[in-house]
Amino acid sequence: MKGFIDDANYSVGLLDEGTNLGNVIDNYVYEHTLTGKNAFFVGDLG
Repeated sequence: MKGFIDDANYSVGLLDEGTNLGNVIDNYVYEHTLTGKNAFFVGDLG
């Protein structure tokens, strides 16, 4: 994990009303797969 903090790239976003969370996550994972990056998500739905 050396250098992890320096190389971190975070995405933070708010969903509009009616937006399907599953579609948003699928889109980010797809985009990261195309660029060869890993994707990991944590959500707070409360």
